Amino acid sequence: MDWVVAMDAGATATRAGLFDAEKKLCLELVGGPANSAAYGAEDTAAELVRLGRALLAGRSGRMAVTVGVAGAALRAEQEALATILIRDLPVENVRVTTDVHPLLFANAVSPPAVLVISGTGSCVLGLDSSQRVFRIGGRGSVMGDGGSAYAVAARALRMASKAADGLLPPTSLQDALPKTAGVASFDALAAWSSLGAKWVIASLAPAVVECARQGDAAAQACLREEAAGLAEQVRIAAARVGLASNDQPVLLSGSLFTQCPTYRSLFEEALGGLPTAFPQHTGYRAVAELGFAAEAPPWSCELKKTADTLSPAPLSVGLPPTESMPPLDARTLDDLTPIEIAALMTADHQHALEAVGVQCGALSQAIELASETLQTGRTIFYTGAGTSGRLGVLDASECPPTFGVDPSRVVGIIAGGEIALRSSVEGEEDSREHGRSDLVSAGVQTGDLVIGIAASGTTPYVLAAIEAGRAAGARTIMLCCNPAAASEADLTIALPTGPEVLSGSTRLKAGTATKLALNIISTGAMTRAGYVHRGLMVCMRPVNEKLKNRAARIIAALSDVSFADAQAFLVQAENHIPTAILMAAKHLSTNQARELLALSRGNLRKSLCPTE
Repeated sequence: MDWVVAMDAGATATRAGLFDAEKKLCLELVGGPANSAAYGAEDTAAELVRLGRALLAGRSGRMAVTVGVAGAALRAEQEALATILIRDLPVENVRVTTDVHPLLFANAVSPPAVLVISGTGSCVLGLDSSQRVFRIGGRGSVMGDGGSAYAVAARALRMASKAADGLLPPTSLQDALPKTAGVASFDALAAWSSLGAKWVIASLAPAVVECARQGDAAAQACLREEAAGLAEQVRIAAARVGLASNDQPVLLSGSLFTQCPTYRSLFEEALGGLPTAFPQHTGYRAVAELGFAAEAPPWSCELKKTADTLSPAPLSVGLPPTESMPPLDARTLDDLTPIEIAALMTADHQHALEAVGVQCGALSQAIELASETLQTGRTIFYTGAGTSGRLGVLDASECPPTFGVDPSRVVGIIAGGEIALRSSVEGEEDSREHGRSDLVSAGVQTGDLVIGIAASGTTPYVLAAIEAGRAAGARTIMLCCNPAAASEADLTIALPTGPEVLSGSTRLKAGTATKLALNIISTGAMTRAGYVHRGLMVCMRPVNEKLKNRAARIIAALSDVSFADAQAFLVQAENHIPTAILMAAKHLSTNQARELLALSRGNLRKSLCPTE
């Protein structure tokens, strides 16, 4: 394979990496939780598909994906996930297994071998000389996750509750647990814990470890009893596969082992004579080893792309990702309760941040292009239709008050004109003629920068504006949310936000990602062009009392003068902050400060430190 995507999908987060044919890690991403037992195959697969698309965007060649999924212990669950992945990703091979099997596969020197995991959940796996894998535990919080962070926290909650009721001696857990949970009292923990997901409960484990470290008897008992129970599972697994103390060490994985030396010591003490070691390959790196294996082990599910697995839902064929429609059997917004809608949309919008993160390289190029435009006295034009146009106008309108730049230097153009800021102007986004004429009327010329904004990357109005910009000698950028979009722009920034929870409503996740990208471009460009100093808005316009006070604080901080003196310098400088700063810091008159700024073309940093 030319590219292998490896994903470690857990109850708390999904971590994914893209590897080339030489097993070199080329890109990594972090996504939301993906546990098939907790969230079902469709929701879990949606998160995996989103990450896979983001990692493979713009790649060519033979591609495969391998996933270790928490909760996917049954063959039917693995097949359900693999079927969706092979259908919705541009790969020819998919392998799916649990999140723990790859750890044993990638790190066992030779059978027999035993792996024990103690993180949010727990599990013990044994590999015998016949390559058979045995599992002990790992059946969830109800049926058996002994020795896990969840089990430690749950035991601590029960012991602290008994202490609060006078059934056990007082314990520092009574104060530490509610503080860690962020609730007002110990009694409030009852409602908190009844609503908390497994990983939320498990987040209390570090507090238990800290209480034990400080000598609390109840906390120490929690750790000791859970460690002893997990050690017993390992001894049983070792006996079943024939692992002796002189064979390879028991492999340890999970946050309780890696982050809590106290717990690890208690576990090793309870384990007896069996040695332990941490695995070399963990997370998605271990999953990658499975992906590069010549043959899929029998405990994994493998699917290869055939004619039957190629077709997406008919109504989504040829559409941008933002327009994709959900499968007919998927749960959609109108099937959810209000709390489920809030949770789904919150989690979905986290993908917007990750989609922007994937394009940091392209965004850095956009910052350079935009800063060069500003420093040469030229103009940045945003152009778009609908939500995309409104976001461009919004970002342009915020530049003058934030950075003190003249409004003519950053201009927002929306299809349909000002009325389109508040009302839908039907048909304007399809007008190539207006896309060209609106930009020309705004005065675009050589040296300017035109940033076309279109979630789909296919809006005729925007494409025509980019063409008009190029014809006028301006540099051009296409900002979209469709990795497959093609344009004539000098630079394309395609944010892989994927389908919307409300199909086609690009004011949602695509809008959030677009706004963030515009924030990055404009703020980065203004910073590089000298409108920011020491992380402060030194060129803002103090047009009201709040901003005048902020300006005085900035002057005082950068000039080492009192607030009252800073206010006086601001008045003398006629509310121009850089001038006031130079007056205060370099003991200059108003005219001298202005002359110094003029020599550095208004760049405060260069005026303060001309040798930099």
